[in-house]
This record gives sequence, structure tokens and C-alpha cells, in this order.
Amino acid sequence: MPKKTKISKANSFFFTILLTLLVLLLTFTNISLFYAGSPQNEVMGISTEVPEELVKLENFLKNEPLYLPGWVEKARIEKELGLISKYNESLNNIIHIDPNF
Repeated sequence: MPKKTKISKANSFFFTILLTLLVLLLTFTNISLFYAGSPQNEVMGISTEVPEELVKLENFLKNEPLYLPGWVEKARIEKELGLISKYNESLNNIIHIDPNF
């Protein structure tokens, strides 16, 4: 049977202090980084810009106004962006192209 080694009280106290200091260091580092903030404090999904994909689709649909999948994709993007009036226009164009869609 292997011999069990005992950790002395001095070593136990030393490791406890060392662990406590490590936890405190990590805590203060985390708090300082939290208050410093990130250089980019905006939500990436919120934007007022019209996506490039929508602009390309609109330009394409000017040349090919009967391309049904393009109108469907355009309506989907407009719905995601909350452009309800444009979304309704796209739906009307879809129904005009294919009433059974």
C-alpha cells in the first residue's frame, strides 16, 4: 500500500493564501475590464443602413421585373428590416407575377 503524505499546516496555509490572492487578482481584473468597456459599444445587429444585398436585388429587379425568386427574397429582407410598406409592395408584386404563389 502506498505511503500517504501529509501536508503540513504551514503548506496548507500558504496554498490557501495563494489561492485567495489568485481569486482576488482575477476578480479585480474582471471588474476593471468591465468598467473600461469595449471600444465598440454598439449592438452589431442594429443598423439604419440598407444592406448591400437589398440594393443589389432592387437593381436586378429593375432589369428583370418578372423574376419571382428575387421578389420573394426582397420581401424576406424587407420584413427582417421592418420595412413593412416596402414588404407589402413586394408581396403585391409577387401576387401580380404569380397569383397562385
